[in-house]
Amino acid sequence: MTYIKNQILQNNAIEAWAMAIRYCDYILEGKATLEYRKHFVSVLHNSVELFIKQLMLNNSNFALE
Repeated sequence: MTYIKNQILQNNAIEAWAMAIRYCDYILEGKATLEYRKHFVSVLHNSVELFIKQLMLNNSNFALE
């Protein structure tokens, strides 16, 4: 159970990545509105940031660079 709690950032990153894929699909289908493009960039950035933070926690690297 503690492993699941410790991987919460990764779980959220996976959800954000899935949303980025969904917005990408909308854009590729021709729904390239400003709203969809902004949401795509936002959730993609969020997912990458969460993946990196989870890796830092897994490696016990708490340095902010």
